[in-house]
Amino acid sequence: MHLKLKRYEFSPQRTFGRLSVDDAFECHTLEDAVRMVKIPKETAIPAGGYDVRLTHSPRFGRKMPELLRVKNFVSIRIHWGNTEHDTDGCILVGQKRSTFAIAESRLGYHALFNKLLAATERHEPIGIDVRELR
Repeated sequence: MHLKLKRYEFSPQRTFGRLSVDDAFECHTLEDAVRMVKIPKETAIPAGGYDVRLTHSPRFGRKMPELLRVKNFVSIRIHWGNTEHDTDGCILVGQKRSTFAIAESRLGYHALFNKLLAATERHEPIGIDVRELR
C-alpha cells in the first residue's frame, strides 16, 4: 500500500495537505509548520519517503500508524486531532478542513486505520511519500 501526502498550504503555524491511498484521495491532513530548523514539538517532518508500521503507541494506548526512520524525530504517528496544537510533529487526518483546522478527524482516522490494518493483515508493505507543492 502506498500513501502520498501532498502538502499544499503553508503558514508559520501549520501545514495543510491531502493524503491519498494508492492514488485515491483519502483525507485532509494538518501538521506543524515546515521549518528549515527544527523547533521541538512545533515542526513538521522533512519531506521524503518513509516506511509505515502499525505499532503500539504508549501515548494513545493502542496500535497506531508510525513513520519509521524519520531523521531527528521519534514516535511520528498518523492520528486524529483538529489543530496544530494537537500534534507534536505528527500527521493529523480529517475528512473536512476549514481555514485553520481539520474536522471529522476520528472518522478520517478510523477509515484510514482500517485500510492500513487490512494491508498489514495481508503482509503488504506500507510506505508514505511526503511532498511539498510550492
